[in-house]
Amino acid sequence: MGRSVHFGKTDFTLRLTGLHTLLALKNTITIPYQSIKHVEVGSFVPPTWMLRMPGTSFGPLNIYEGSFQHRNEWYFLSFAQTDSLLILEVEGHAKYQHVIVQLENPTEVAATLRKYLRDQKAP
Repeated sequence: MGRSVHFGKTDFTLRLTGLHTLLALKNTITIPYQSIKHVEVGSFVPPTWMLRMPGTSFGPLNIYEGSFQHRNEWYFLSFAQTDSLLILEVEGHAKYQHVIVQLENPTEVAATLRKYLRDQKAP
């Protein structure tokens, strides 16, 4: 699919490969677990007036890759469908407040990510 995740000791990493890297103009996003405030699997329809900064979008086909800004919030989007997406709400990241990606197994990734988040909070 061109997108993979890695669960590190302190960080969650999203890696893009192939065409996704070219369209997004980015190949890796690393987010400290402490910055992830909410994890869910759901639907996301990008607002019509999102600014690509830099990114690639084909709105009629629901293809979004890269960095986008809407209402002073930064989004990293990487998907070609609007449902069954991994949706992360992020606080304190250097750039993004939202990371929304299409993965082969978003429910499994979300469950694993929640486990890592719980383990980070445990004494």
